[in-house]
Amino acid sequence: MLLLTNSCSSWLFRNCHSVVAASVALLAAMALTPTKAHADKSVPWAMFRANAQHCGLSIYQGPKTSNQRWALRTGDKAPTSAVVGSDGTIYIGVHDKSLWAIQPDGRVKWKFATAGTMGSSPAIAADGTIYMPDHVGNLYAVNPDGKQRWMRALGSTIYASPTLGADGTIYQGADDGILHAINPDG
Repeated sequence: MLLLTNSCSSWLFRNCHSVVAASVALLAAMALTPTKAHADKSVPWAMFRANAQHCGLSIYQGPKTSNQRWALRTGDKAPTSAVVGSDGTIYIGVHDKSLWAIQPDGRVKWKFATAGTMGSSPAIAADGTIYMPDHVGNLYAVNPDGKQRWMRALGSTIYASPTLGADGTIYQGADDGILHAINPDG
């Protein structure tokens, strides 16, 4: 069951902290600036922990009450942190080998099938493209309507979440120790 909360995915930190730490350290060394999506407020929560620095801080005021608005049964584990698009659509990876798009009222908008299960958060570009890796080693670019834009096989298991650079570059770490820098067109 997927509950709408503000907590981060502790699974990711318990199981792949070295990949995430290496990716974050490299990106910090590269002095990336916040993505355009985060900087211009067009995408409220564009990627894992909000922005390229993964600071986890929101520019929005949180809820005033702790009442649960809705819950959605996914039928399988949903171990990834959710990201939120400019129209309020919530995107989350589910272990049923699909990326789910959920409307702000909790209704499923669409599901996008992938080759493998997912354990990392998607990232959303300013143009609405959703980037999502799976555990088989594929990185997908999905349009906001749920149609595949492109898919790239990276050749190794992926547990880390993609990070978007200010210029649109997608940075994706993998278990083979390679950090991939991919243009938005694939």
